[in-house]
Amino acid sequence: MQTLGVHMPDSCLVTTLALSIDPESIRRVFGRLHPVLVHFPIALLIVAGMVELWRLILRRDRPSPTALTCCGIGVMIGLLAAASGWINADAETHSARLTQTMEWHRWLGIGACVLGVAAWTCGMLARNPSREYVRRWWCFLLFSAAGTVGFTGHLGGNMVWGEGYIFAPLARAFEQLDRVPAQPAPDRRRLAPAGTTLIINFETQVRPILIARCVECHGESSAKGGLRLDELYRAFDGDEALWSISPGKPDDSEFIYRIKLGTESEDRMPPEGSPLTPGEIGILQRWIAEGAFEGVADE
Repeated sequence: MQTLGVHMPDSCLVTTLALSIDPESIRRVFGRLHPVLVHFPIALLIVAGMVELWRLILRRDRPSPTALTCCGIGVMIGLLAAASGWINADAETHSARLTQTMEWHRWLGIGACVLGVAAWTCGMLARNPSREYVRRWWCFLLFSAAGTVGFTGHLGGNMVWGEGYIFAPLARAFEQLDRVPAQPAPDRRRLAPAGTTLIINFETQVRPILIARCVECHGESSAKGGLRLDELYRAFDGDEALWSISPGKPDDSEFIYRIKLGTESEDRMPPEGSPLTPGEIGILQRWIAEGAFEGVADE
């Protein structure tokens, strides 16, 4: 390579490139590897538990070599997954309503790794048939690690897809069975007191924006961040301090903050496609300022 007539050795080029890379960028890339890394320890530890359970049924007197191998590899990758997940949680922005789930996910992941290390250690010692008591500890710790890592993965899925995502279709089926046909479904809409005058019409101005730009990620099939906007009342479940929409306070609403972020921000909503227009943002701001109602109650 030549710059201004001066030949730059390849070693200098490599050094220049290395120095130009921001360490924080490398750290964030490692953190974002968490979804890739985390699936391996979940699968391996659960497989190890199933294999060892089968071996117990067959009354074998030593730990399964397959289970030991799966446990050992699962623990090694699990430690990497735990480290990347911890970094990712600190580096990325998450919804306030996910804070508690995030903490449980973090510490249960660490706990699963600790249980896995202890299980593998006992398993290696239990290869000696005379150490039956160690075999019991190996089985107990392995099954505990498999259960813990499975539940930890479940919490991670809740953060991405929304709580109850897996069994939502069955839940809807049972709701239909429990519902009395002659009894109409309860009206759960957020309605302003009778006589209130609203400038923004939810049905004609707000709902079309939510359906076109928000419901794909925050609907029935994918309530990312625990937020659903297909049925508005669901956005106001739980602790009011964690609501993404603060009725009467558009400037304090995380929902408005996210949709106003520029395309260069990774936290903007919607994450893909063109951002909302100033007109659409103005409608949503005014709607929230009026109380984020879906209409006015009947007299």
